[in-house]
Amino acid sequence: MLRIAAERGIDLTISTAYSDSSNDLPMLNVVGNAVPVNPDAALRRIARRNGWPFVECRRSRFWRDDSVPSNPNAAVGAG
Repeated sequence: MLRIAAERGIDLTISTAYSDSSNDLPMLNVVGNAVPVNPDAALRRIARRNGWPFVECRRSRFWRDDSVPSNPNAAVGAG
């Protein structure tokens, strides 16, 4: 990923990466916006420690971000 980003002039500090597994920590740690989706237990702990928002969408057809307080003014889109 680092090589391809360098070759193509991609600024990883403004890039976003999504993952559900702590196996992807090397990728999540080099982007500016790491977003765990349905994270495994280890990744959930790391996301909380790092202040990363994470998305849980297993139990609902709507995405929910459990890492920040609910915003009643936020729009919710159906999947």
